Amino acid sequence: MQQAPQWLAGRWEGIDGPLVVELACDGAGAWTAIFSRPDGTTLCDARPVTFHPRRAGAQTSEFARVRLDRLEVELEAPGSGPTYRLLIGAPSSSDTGLAWIAFGEDHDPAQVRLFGERGASLHEAVLGVWDEVIEAERARLAWAEDPVTFRRAGSTTDSPNADEV
Repeated sequence: MQQAPQWLAGRWEGIDGPLVVELACDGAGAWTAIFSRPDGTTLCDARPVTFHPRRAGAQTSEFARVRLDRLEVELEAPGSGPTYRLLIGAPSSSDTGLAWIAFGEDHDPAQVRLFGERGASLHEAVLGVWDEVIEAERARLAWAEDPVTFRRAGSTTDSPNADEV
C-alpha cells in the first residue's frame, strides 16, 4: 500500500478559515491529525488518518477527489463516523485547464495546499441530515462544516485561487 509523503507531517494553517491541522506520522507509518484554532484551542485530539492515492490515469479529471491524493481523517468512530478529507494539490504549471493538480517530485512542498472538506458519517447517510442523532453529531463538529484551504505553517507562497480546485 502506498504511503503518504513524509513532508506532509507538520503544522498546516487555514488560509481562508480559523483552523489549524497538525499532521504526524509515527515510526510504523501510522498518521494522526489534531485540529485546533490558531490560538491553540484543541477542537479534535489525535485522530487516525488514511492516505488515499490519486486514481491512476486521472490527472486531467475534472473531479478533484479523483485526480488528487487525499488524507482522510476519522473524526469519530473509524469506519462509521464522520470524516474530514484533505485533498493534496499543487498549482498547475501546464495547460491542463486546472488550477490544481496532483503534487509531484518537481513541486515545492511550500506551494502544496490541503483542501479540507467534511465527509458524512454512516449515520448521516442512513438517517438523513436532520435526524436528532445527526444534529447532535453535526453540532459537535460544527468547526468542520466550512471547507478550509491549508498551507504549510510559515509559507507565504501565493497560489491560484482555491475556489478553482
